[in-house]
Amino acid sequence: MKTDVLKIEANHATDALAVLLTALALFAIQLPKYGTVLLLPALLLAWFQRSTFHIAPELKRIAVLFALYVAAFSVISTDPSRSAKGAYDILRGVLVFLPALWLGTRLSSGTPQTPALLVGLAFSVVNFAFPVFDGSQAFYGYYDNPNNVAVALTAHLFLVAMLFPSRMASHRAWRLLAFAIAFGSLLVLLVLANSRGSWLGVAAAFSWIVLLQAHIGRRTRIALVLAAGAAVLVLISAVDVKGFGYGTVGARLVIWKGLWSLTVAHHPWFGYGINYVKDLLVASGLPTLTAHNVVLEIFVSTGVVGLTAFLAIAYRLAAFLFRQNYARGPVLYAGIGGLTAFLVMGQFDLKFASFKFIAMVSCFLGLIYSQRLPPADANRGS
Repeated sequence: MKTDVLKIEANHATDALAVLLTALALFAIQLPKYGTVLLLPALLLAWFQRSTFHIAPELKRIAVLFALYVAAFSVISTDPSRSAKGAYDILRGVLVFLPALWLGTRLSSGTPQTPALLVGLAFSVVNFAFPVFDGSQAFYGYYDNPNNVAVALTAHLFLVAMLFPSRMASHRAWRLLAFAIAFGSLLVLLVLANSRGSWLGVAAAFSWIVLLQAHIGRRTRIALVLAAGAAVLVLISAVDVKGFGYGTVGARLVIWKGLWSLTVAHHPWFGYGINYVKDLLVASGLPTLTAHNVVLEIFVSTGVVGLTAFLAIAYRLAAFLFRQNYARGPVLYAGIGGLTAFLVMGQFDLKFASFKFIAMVSCFLGLIYSQRLPPADANRGS
C-alpha cells in the first residue's frame, strides 16, 4: 500500500513538472530574445507523450498544405535566403501546437496546476515591475515597444484563464490566485498599456465567449455584448492618449497605401517573397518596419496567388474546427478568447512571418483542439 501511495505521489510530481515546463514554454513565447529556447523541452515532452492525444488526418493534411505553401513562396522569392529565415520562424511557430494540445488535455484531466499558476504570477510581476516611458506615459513590461507589451498581455490574460481550476472545492485558493493574475493583467491592458487594439481584442473575445453560453438567455447575452462595446467606446474617449493622427492610425494608412501600390505595380501575382516587407519599407522610405496588417503582408509577400491560397487553407482549417464538438470549460474558452483577442490585436502590430505571431496562434489553436470530443462523446459538448 505504501509503495502504491509513493507511486501516485511520484506521478503527480511528474505531471506537475511537465505542466510547469509546458506552461513556461507557452508564456515564454512572448519573451523578446531567448524565450523560444524554453520551447525545446516542451516539444520533447509532447513528442514522448504523443500517444496520449490524437490529431485527425484532416488536420495533418492542412498542416502539410501550409508547410508546402510556405516553402513554395520562399523558393520563388525575390530573396530566397531572407525568405528562408521567415519560413523557419513560421514553421517553428506551428510546432507550438503540440505542447499546447498536450497541456490542454492534461489540464482537462485534473492534472495539478499549481506550478503553472506560479509561472503566470511571475510573468505578471515582471510586467508590473519594469515600466517603460514613452514621453509622459509609462508602459509596463520588458519591451522597448509599448504595443508589444499590449500584445503580450493580451495573450497572457487568456493563458492564465486556461489555468483556472474549477473541478474541486479544494482548489479555491488557486482559483482566487488565477483570478487575481488575470484581473491584474486586464488592468494593465485597459489602463497602463493604453492599447486600443487590446481593448477591442478583449471586448471581441468576451463577446464571442458570451455568445457561446447557451445557458444564458438571449437578451442577457446581447446586453453583455453591447456593454462590452460601450466599455471600449468609453475607454477610447476617456483614457486613450494616442489620438488618431499621423503618429498612429494616419501612419498606418501611409504604410498600407505604399505597400499596396508597390506590390500591384511590380509583383502583383506572386509577391516579393516571405519576410521581405521590412526591406521594402526601408528601401521605400515608408515609416516603421512592419506592415501593421497581416493580410496586407501576406499579399505583399505572396501576391494574389499566394493570398488566395492562404485564404483557402485558412478556410479549410476553420471549417474543420467548426465541424468538431468540444467539451466546454476554461481551457476551451481560454483558447477561443485568446485566439480572438490575439488576432484582433496582433494582426495590426506583429508581422506574419515571425515566430511570435505564428506560435501564439498555434498555441490557442492547440488549446481549442485539445477539447475536441470523440464522436461517441459529442453529446457532452457543443
